[in-house]
Amino acid sequence: MNKTEAYTAEDYRNLKTVGKPRVKAAVVPEKAPAKKKASKPKKAENLAAVARSGREWVLTYSGPAVSLNTLLARASWRERDGVVKKYDRIFSALIHEAQIPPLPYFRVELRYCSKHDPDGCSVMMKFCVDALTHCGIITDDNPTIQRGGLAIEPDFALAPNTFIFTIIEYVAT
Repeated sequence: MNKTEAYTAEDYRNLKTVGKPRVKAAVVPEKAPAKKKASKPKKAENLAAVARSGREWVLTYSGPAVSLNTLLARASWRERDGVVKKYDRIFSALIHEAQIPPLPYFRVELRYCSKHDPDGCSVMMKFCVDALTHCGIITDDNPTIQRGGLAIEPDFALAPNTFIFTIIEYVAT
């Protein structure tokens, strides 16, 4: 592309360099087609009772984990951002592999074996729930959709550095 041509939306998506494009005119990128997300529950449904549907999906991550203490101790926001992006990619891949459909209500349980304490592992749970949102499985992670809270339990029968996330579907009754 020479300096006088304008960028198209496709050019912006494929742009690898950082910085201002060297063009005289720039076309505003077209909005990417929206992913199909789970439909948001109506107000009346938010207050409705929910029950376990019986459907569950298990995501297993084996590898190094980051604790909340480590993440908070990072000096630079860039370092923290890099860690967040790394785990978002990992959990998004696990979610796509599990083929989880959009969920109206959900609960996540974590069993793990690592040197971290349960509250330190809460950041791993956050990465999982955020990836569920990014993948369009849930509309939001607010309390009206996330039912039953979060459960984090050490399980020393697992191999070291193993994290097993169970995503449980809830439905309105």
